[in-house]
Amino acid sequence: MQSAALVGALALAIAWASGVAIVIAARHVKEIEVGQATSDLGSEAPAVAALLASRFRLPSEAAPSTILDLAARRVIRIEDYQPGLPMVRLTGGSTGGLTPYEERVMELLESKASGGVVPAEALSAGEGEVSTRWRRAFRNDVIDEAQQLGLSKDIWDAQLTAIFGALALIPAGLVFLATKWQPALVVYAFAAFVLQTVRHYRPQQPTALGIQRASYWLGVREYFSTHGEFEDVGPSGVAVWGRNLAYAAAFEIAESAVRALPMGDEDDKNAWSPWGGKWHPVKVRYPVRYPPMWGKHPLVAAGLSVLMGGAGAMVLLVGSKVNAARATSSLPGMDGSGGSGTSVGDVAQLVVSVLFIVGLVVFLAGLTGFVRAIADMTTSRTVEGYLVRKRRRRGTFDSSHTPKYRCYLAVDDGSTPEIKAWRVSDEIFDQVEQGAHVTAEATRFLGYVKSIRPISVVTHS
Repeated sequence: MQSAALVGALALAIAWASGVAIVIAARHVKEIEVGQATSDLGSEAPAVAALLASRFRLPSEAAPSTILDLAARRVIRIEDYQPGLPMVRLTGGSTGGLTPYEERVMELLESKASGGVVPAEALSAGEGEVSTRWRRAFRNDVIDEAQQLGLSKDIWDAQLTAIFGALALIPAGLVFLATKWQPALVVYAFAAFVLQTVRHYRPQQPTALGIQRASYWLGVREYFSTHGEFEDVGPSGVAVWGRNLAYAAAFEIAESAVRALPMGDEDDKNAWSPWGGKWHPVKVRYPVRYPPMWGKHPLVAAGLSVLMGGAGAMVLLVGSKVNAARATSSLPGMDGSGGSGTSVGDVAQLVVSVLFIVGLVVFLAGLTGFVRAIADMTTSRTVEGYLVRKRRRRGTFDSSHTPKYRCYLAVDDGSTPEIKAWRVSDEIFDQVEQGAHVTAEATRFLGYVKSIRPISVVTHS
């Protein structure tokens, strides 16, 4: 009886999953006929047109095309700061009448801008999950716009969720009868997870009007592909091409313009800073083992450096003992005369060499850390600058149950194009946000941050 119930539950679970897949496949958009090639632009904005022309899946080009469209409509300006380095300038004009996803793009531009301008290369949506959330919200805004225009609707709506949620109770009930309530709960929780995932990604089903407009925009895309020359046009080319460039970007045929407007994950190591009155690129490094004792309190660093130097000295001593024993040993082959093969002496020499190299490296690291710690015990410096990166990185050798993180703050003070990010405590890390102008008191050689706070700075033009 128990086995029969479990087999029945498995069969029903497979049928349930197949039903979900069949509904999605049946409602998903089929091939759409390409309309007549034309250069006439329709009423839908580039992001919505991108959704329609991509079989109702929003491509990543939708966000850059929205920036280009805002520039074509003179809400913002895109100009070449240097050859190959486009800049977005906020004009300060009216932003009334923008759609929610256009307002979201404007909010991103304003958050990145300093003095009303931001380099195009700095237009990332944030780091990791932050970027994912922004893109998800942007996608939902565009889908909402398409639905309001009557062009599409959700494949998986609340009614289907309720129906399949109820049907999932059947295999879960059989599992409950055959075993206990815990396995049954796991089965139902998995079904609920599948349904929630499908709703989360919001696959779209076109309406009759949506198919008609998608066909039209495919015709526009066909015309641009055969008559336009958008591949090598940069973002500043919108001043010449106008909204045509925005739509070409939305249709994935303006590669240079899209590539120059990165809207994905923020680059950890390459950043832009406005500090000093002029936007400039900086590179960020996140020290882990070099320089030695980076981010440690000078007293702690001094103690650890003594231990490290002592360990290195012990390894050197062991190496010298092994070398002395090799030189005075009367064992055959210890002198390296073991014929054409590898002798005992060769192995001993290799061990001695490794010990000397390891010992010397560890000893010098300890000595360097100790000297830096002594120098930092009595002095520190005040640093003012722009916080270009704020990162929390998981430790390499931590426990999966109690993860530990390394917290870094990278501040550009204009003194060098390459920044060593400070490694700080959780308390210091939480006191400032990326993009802020900050002042910090830190030691010169170990980069130990004693305090940090945001400051008000006159914006740079």
